[in-house]
Amino acid sequence: MLGREVEQAQVEVLELVAAYPPPLPPIAVTSSPWVCSSSRMRARTATRRSATGRTSLRALLASSGVNDRSAIEPHRRDDRRRLALWLTLVGFFIVVQYASRASGGQESDPLYKWSFAAASLIQEAVFLLIVVAIAGFSPMRLGWRLPSLKWRSIGLALAAFFAIQIFEFVYIAFVHPGNEQGLTPERWQPSHAAQYVANGVIVCTVVPFVEESTFRGLGFYLLRPYGASFAILATGILFGLSHGLLIALPVIVVFGCALGWLRERTDSVFPGMLVHSTFNLIALVAAVTTHR
Repeated sequence: MLGREVEQAQVEVLELVAAYPPPLPPIAVTSSPWVCSSSRMRARTATRRSATGRTSLRALLASSGVNDRSAIEPHRRDDRRRLALWLTLVGFFIVVQYASRASGGQESDPLYKWSFAAASLIQEAVFLLIVVAIAGFSPMRLGWRLPSLKWRSIGLALAAFFAIQIFEFVYIAFVHPGNEQGLTPERWQPSHAAQYVANGVIVCTVVPFVEESTFRGLGFYLLRPYGASFAILATGILFGLSHGLLIALPVIVVFGCALGWLRERTDSVFPGMLVHSTFNLIALVAAVTTHR
């Protein structure tokens, strides 16, 4: 009796098992759950960098479906065109300066003449307009921005000022360039004091503004992609040549390089303008106080 009941129970169990489908085969684990593949790690790293705002420009452009080369190349071509125009302008001015000096067409004591003041204003205004047009009327390209750290910028400006002064004193002691530029007068003439002051204001304000905007502003901006040292040296040399000098050329080149270094450290042309104006003012005062 008991044996029959056991057999009947076994039959019922077999019928119940047959009524359900067979279980799914086990899923094969090809890698350890604690090991991430390199692709997953790169994806997670990119995600974390995106979340923290550290994704590079290339990654951002690629993630948005933009080819970074095609997006950046027009900007580079545009800057190369601006650089070619700037070099043409500066080169033309250098040729004019040296040609004028070679022909002996310089007038004597120009700072004592109203005509020189008027001509200087017109020349500087036209030159600045051309430079600003080449820059696309962009203050960023011209370096027209206040330095973020003003006290640090003042300290750097003082360092540049004294470095230039030391080099100038040493160079003059050995070379004696004299008044090669011929801009300052040999002696003071009280009857032309008004003209001298008017020209002095232009030399100490307008001229530094235009020259710094041209060389340490637009020129430095266009040459900076080729390296900071190259931009400092190139703008310094071109700045020196633009004065049409020979004996005093090293002084002007060092002067320009120091201002280029100041431009690089402060990211602004205004500290350089201040140093430039100070040097011009010292030269004008010294010209009428030491030569009587």
